[in-house]
Amino acid sequence: MAITRNRVLPYEGSRSSVMVQTQTVPGQPSRTTVTRRLNSSAFTSLDGSQVTVSENHPLWRSRHLSRHLSDLGGEFSSKRRYVTGGNPGDVVMYGKQVDQDFSSTSANYAGPFLPLSPTDMQFPPFADSSDSDLRALGTTAIQMASPSRPAADVTTFIGEIFQDFPKELGHAFHELRSFGPTALAKAVSGEHLNVQFGWLPFINDVEKILNAIEKANALIRQYDRDSGRLVRRGWKFKPESSYDITPVTALGIGPWTSQFSNLWYSQIKDPLSQVMREHKVTRTRWFSGAFSYYCPPVDSSIYTTDGIARKVILAKKVLGARLTPDAVWNLIPWSWLVDWFANVGTLLQNVSNTIVDNQVLVYGYMMEHTVSSYTYTLVGPWFNRAGTPGPMPPSVTLVSETKRRIQATPYGFGLTYDGLSTMQKSILAALGITHHPH
Repeated sequence: MAITRNRVLPYEGSRSSVMVQTQTVPGQPSRTTVTRRLNSSAFTSLDGSQVTVSENHPLWRSRHLSRHLSDLGGEFSSKRRYVTGGNPGDVVMYGKQVDQDFSSTSANYAGPFLPLSPTDMQFPPFADSSDSDLRALGTTAIQMASPSRPAADVTTFIGEIFQDFPKELGHAFHELRSFGPTALAKAVSGEHLNVQFGWLPFINDVEKILNAIEKANALIRQYDRDSGRLVRRGWKFKPESSYDITPVTALGIGPWTSQFSNLWYSQIKDPLSQVMREHKVTRTRWFSGAFSYYCPPVDSSIYTTDGIARKVILAKKVLGARLTPDAVWNLIPWSWLVDWFANVGTLLQNVSNTIVDNQVLVYGYMMEHTVSSYTYTLVGPWFNRAGTPGPMPPSVTLVSETKRRIQATPYGFGLTYDGLSTMQKSILAALGITHHPH
């Protein structure tokens, strides 16, 4: 059963301040006023939080003693907000004004020193993916990490040759009937498409097939060796990041302090500073899993069911030679275009691996780590009482971070054990894979 835990992450910067103001008049006693602000409520908006949803897994410690292949883990989710940067302690500010009659006023401050009021700084939105997006990524990762993934795809290659063999290079120019700008532009465009979507994929497929043939013996030996074993595989997606910067104040403001005195600022030079907010988002996604499959042994007679199955399985592994749901899908015109919007082909390939190889996931997890941050920075000079540039407060960063882990069933993401067919459950039993309800 999933357990939800909540905790507050207090802002660790300085919250309290003290200001000592002294007025001096010649011939009179000095007057001193001390103002203290303790744990100002303005900083409540900088307090962070963490919400974690996870499960207990008591069998994890004894996993090495189990005789069965089992998934002993579970799903996990954590959302955390916290603040970094700023001053860890008090900052001292001092200003003094002397009048013509030699009377003077001074202000000495020790406390927070920030680019902007805490109440005006906000946490960014979380950047985690939806469940459906993570499941789609997990489905793609299973396909890429699968030990049964073909080294080449000769079935689709042959089918595409019969359907739409690339036209000869330069055909668009040979067919020109005029040499006007429009005709030439159309010919160049057609030739570009012929190269990009015709010849380059064709050459790439040929290279894959030749490479698979060259390494066929090594591929088969490894495939035989891993049959019936736990094959751990992972897949990492390319990290994503984005960045933008926007002003959040107009020009002409100085740094923020929890107590204010105009004695810190120049009377003749206006501030030229403003606060900028930098927004960064990073997403890291990866898959980790363990597969199990069965390939009949090498001594199986070709005239037996196991012998025939072995030939079919190895032909699929080395050259992708098969007529399975994903092969049929790949041969349908424009199926590649549909796959741009929904990974139907990937899903069907995972189904095909299950049907042909009795391949299942012993465990499979899709993980995601996202960090979204707002960094507030005071940019441009402000001037102190002497008319010289004053000190700049350090930047403050507010972070919204997520960590997620979603769990697959032995037949992929988005399925439940209750939804498995009788055949699928029988395959799990034959492979010795057990399911522990969470």
